[in-house]
Amino acid sequence: MGIRLKLAETAKELDDVFLVRRQVYVVQEGKFGGESNAEKYLADRFDAHPSCANLIAYEDEDPIATIRLNLDDGVGLPPDELFDFSAEKRRIEIEWPPETGEQTRIGSAGMLAVRKGWRRRRDVIRALFKLAAAVGRSWGATHILMAANYENESMYRRVGFLPLADKIWIEDIGNYIVPMVSTFADFHTRTAGRRLDCVDLLKCFSNQFQRAVFRAGEQIFSEYDEADECYVIDVGSVKITTGNTADGRELSFAVLGSGEIFGEMALIDAKTRSANAIAATDTEVIVLRRDDFMGSLKQHPERLDIVLNFISDRLRRMDEFAKLLAYGSPVQRLEFALKGYLDSARTTRRPDGTCVLKAGPGDLAAAAGTDESEATLFLDDLTAQGQCEYSDKVIRFLQPNHKDPKKKELARS
Repeated sequence: MGIRLKLAETAKELDDVFLVRRQVYVVQEGKFGGESNAEKYLADRFDAHPSCANLIAYEDEDPIATIRLNLDDGVGLPPDELFDFSAEKRRIEIEWPPETGEQTRIGSAGMLAVRKGWRRRRDVIRALFKLAAAVGRSWGATHILMAANYENESMYRRVGFLPLADKIWIEDIGNYIVPMVSTFADFHTRTAGRRLDCVDLLKCFSNQFQRAVFRAGEQIFSEYDEADECYVIDVGSVKITTGNTADGRELSFAVLGSGEIFGEMALIDAKTRSANAIAATDTEVIVLRRDDFMGSLKQHPERLDIVLNFISDRLRRMDEFAKLLAYGSPVQRLEFALKGYLDSARTTRRPDGTCVLKAGPGDLAAAAGTDESEATLFLDDLTAQGQCEYSDKVIRFLQPNHKDPKKKELARS
């Protein structure tokens, strides 16, 4: 099932945020008065402000982690209660507009709480930070202040934060904090980056605040599941398969990489899934919900062209694949499958000009709907031509004219 991360919107989700905070800070770490604190929830007045976003992570139905974001709407920020940021704010207000031509919008991040048992899941923390970056971007935030747990100072430095003072003991918390600051641009670049800005379909989803992380081998969805969302791969790779074949074999359509979209028919209709999606490696995806998509199209009908172009490209490829399965030779199917792998961004280029594809004969055979022995013969032929070398898990293209194999027509003489 993986781990789902989202903006807390319902009363239950907010309750889960406050319960996770209390379990982590009060019960597990003994802060805020420890077990003597009789409050059921750990919350404060900043949770009630309009410019507040609490993010929550679930494994199945179990809440496991949370973080809070606030935007200064004239009444201050949570870190202001623990450290005097006024000098830093004045510096920002003086320097930022002349340097950038934009007004400052200062926010804060804090209340990061991850339950024991999940603290080694760095992918979950990274996904929380990326989701926080998406929220801050939608707010137009320029700077982020933080009163960080001093034990996490090095982690925050890695995502762009700089300390403003040495650690400070806070009696009410029962712990040291380190006041820190970052520009939002630096935080966003170091967490979410700009890898997916070229995915046109994402333009149809404003303020989309859901992500999911999966370990290698975990099922993302199965054939015949109800479908109401699709996915964009941020990190990792996903294998798309079906078991609905005449001879009962599993057929692999593709292994998709970063920037690829799958499950997209859920945006058009609410029918069941026509294939399986399995995390081929540890994977993180952005979740795109059908309701958000339809709402966006109503507000921006001009975006329909983006959707139609995307769907038509997918249908054209599936039509080509169906014809090859019905009438193509094993070699033609293998050529088509290999091109599909190369087009799905699974290649890694090396300084020596070679290109490595993370797939072996078994993967290629499953994608082509043929036997592994046929795939092995096909790769043996390419190897004899000096085009590649291969093992059970990788294919390495050798010749200089294969530096961009996505544009190379593979042929078998």
